[in-house]
Amino acid sequence: MNENRLANFDFLRIVALFAIVMGTFVSLGFASAEVSSFNWDLLNIFMSVSRFGFPVLLMLSGAFMLDNQSKPDVKGILKHYVLRLVIVFVIWSLFYALMHAIFDGESVSFMDSLFTGYDHLWFILAVIGLYLITPVLRAFLQAANQELILYFLLLSFLFAFLLPYVAWYLEWDGLSSLLNNMKLRAVGGYLGYFVAGYYLRQYTPDRAKRILLYVMGGIALFITIFLTSANSDYYGYSIPYFYNLFSPAVAVYSVGVYLFFYHLNFGLISQNTERIFYNLSAVSFGAYIVHRFFYLLLDAIGITAVSFTPFLTVPLCSGLVFCLSLFASLMLKKIPFAGKYLG
Repeated sequence: MNENRLANFDFLRIVALFAIVMGTFVSLGFASAEVSSFNWDLLNIFMSVSRFGFPVLLMLSGAFMLDNQSKPDVKGILKHYVLRLVIVFVIWSLFYALMHAIFDGESVSFMDSLFTGYDHLWFILAVIGLYLITPVLRAFLQAANQELILYFLLLSFLFAFLLPYVAWYLEWDGLSSLLNNMKLRAVGGYLGYFVAGYYLRQYTPDRAKRILLYVMGGIALFITIFLTSANSDYYGYSIPYFYNLFSPAVAVYSVGVYLFFYHLNFGLISQNTERIFYNLSAVSFGAYIVHRFFYLLLDAIGITAVSFTPFLTVPLCSGLVFCLSLFASLMLKKIPFAGKYLG
């Protein structure tokens, strides 16, 4: 294993993809499960466990895009990253608009498809936004010391994660107005995860601090499960807000997962194993894009997370779609010229 732990990052990207694939399947099953039922409780657990997927992918992007060796190359980033993703987004937005019309019998306007995308394609737009600001972030991070970067992350956690949730949960209109008037958007959005990925790679905590973060991550996961269940029971319908990517509990849990897999000791692994990790990681983005198509097929034949017990349907169907998506992405990558725009 080399010093940069690239195999760990490849493996983590694959795990994060599976978490997202599982989370998608679970989310589609909530509408069919009665709140407080055993099936709903299982879905709640599966959903809570899977929530690290998107934050970890954002952190992985930051770990590499903001690398110290990379220059604030505006032209290069716009040409090689942003333009490609814009083309990918347009192609798949139109594809899923057609699929949506076929499976749901609804027409979707060209403009809606082009600018909003279908369901899961929001993530491409999020990454495009982060790449657009990457040159500025690279310049800042290369000039900043550890203390300044940590200060940025603390501001992000307070004003993009913790305080907004406190204001929402306590229905504290005064705090909501205060946060809205301050408009600290420079530390909001997905930037916190993006910069955290870089920070945790450059200034990784020592073993004692990591263990503390693992414990905190486990507690945060329990909090997400418990608060979702308690509030859903109270109101009589599913309350999904604790799954939000900007939930402070989801953030702490995701950081714990990121650090755990980054420091996971595989021992001496063969070059073939590293190559498998790398190849699967390389097609993970395309697999993410196409995985929703396979769920459209499952939904069309009436298979959901509660068709049988979620103990069986969630791992089996998620695993099936995960494998099919990776294979489909691999095949799309092999298409001459167009392959790089399909995933």
